[in-house]
Amino acid sequence: MTAAAELMAVVSRVIAETTGNELEEVVADALFEEDLGMSEHELELVILKLNKVLGIHLRLKTVLDEGIESVGEFVQMVSEETELG
Repeated sequence: MTAAAELMAVVSRVIAETTGNELEEVVADALFEEDLGMSEHELELVILKLNKVLGIHLRLKTVLDEGIESVGEFVQMVSEETELG
């Protein structure tokens, strides 16, 4: 499994666990609000969990300011954050 696929798996699992969505629903092109029914609060919980698991320092404000709306866009942002450390 590539690093990108592993990161997608980790992010998808955290989103599914936090929101109650089925893991199969959490795909790259799924939109947070429209497809997954995620609230801003749930997104913040996902970010906090990923910060802890991956040792990153992502903030909800950053995600919202960047206009991130899909799982794939979010995974890309998390990937960039993990590269920065």
